[in-house]
Amino acid sequence: MRNDDHRRWAAAGLTTTTTDRLGRDMPGTWRTASEVSLVNLDVSGRTVPCLQWRATWDANTKRVAAAPDLLDRFSQLGAAGDEDVRLFAEEVGAVALCAEHGAPLGHGTDRSSLNTPCARLGGDNPYVPCEWYRSRARECRAILNIAARLAKSVTGAAEDWAVISPDLAERRDLKLRHWKPEPLTPNEALDTDREVVGEILDSWLQLYDIRLSVEWQDTPHLDYRLASTNVMGAVVISLVLAVARVDGLVVCSNCGRPYSPKRRPRSNQRNYCPDVYCQQAKSRYATRNYDQKRKARS
Repeated sequence: MRNDDHRRWAAAGLTTTTTDRLGRDMPGTWRTASEVSLVNLDVSGRTVPCLQWRATWDANTKRVAAAPDLLDRFSQLGAAGDEDVRLFAEEVGAVALCAEHGAPLGHGTDRSSLNTPCARLGGDNPYVPCEWYRSRARECRAILNIAARLAKSVTGAAEDWAVISPDLAERRDLKLRHWKPEPLTPNEALDTDREVVGEILDSWLQLYDIRLSVEWQDTPHLDYRLASTNVMGAVVISLVLAVARVDGLVVCSNCGRPYSPKRRPRSNQRNYCPDVYCQQAKSRYATRNYDQKRKARS
């Protein structure tokens, strides 16, 4: 049964029209541990439940692809028990963290050499606290709630902003004027919320090492998509597409630039971005195509 949050997300257009899910189809797979254990470890002087696995590339690993309902399932982990978190990580992928920053291990990857400069938390037996998953899930849920309100030109609720950052919840509706804080106007508050959500999502795209994937199959045009090599990257891609209320990226048949269509075109179909010149090219192509078909019938 759908909860109230999901109904609000669907009403705001964040879910897909075909499946009523938050998640989108996306390319890319990643390798992860086949078995993930639930153990109690000492973390910063406290005993906390953690997920732990072996960091080997042998029979103990498996390759996983992003399921269409990945974001839907991940968003439910905010209040999940430790065993439910373990089952999720074992099925779709455990997230290795770096020992120095506590960030995902790939956040410091050198793209020229693909070397990861940070040491893995736990070394050959990496671990991550269960609460790390729950915290990320609550942040994703808060972003979805804020985006649903923004889609209706309503600013995000303070309790959702507090999940992202308590400081944002207190200060986001103020501006400095002559060195004194003043309340934002309603339009300024909306613009501020939208800008901050965009900045957060942009930082997550970098944090989880998300990139453009290029495919060229059975069509004269390249196809661009967002892709990642880890489960959290796939979650964030789905989150970005849900907030943008689109299914993915395609390449304009006229200018060749990637853009987000409201509905993903078929692979053998020409498509055009909203640019005025590209829309004019679309009209010219439709007229020329119609004329050619009419001549062929005569």
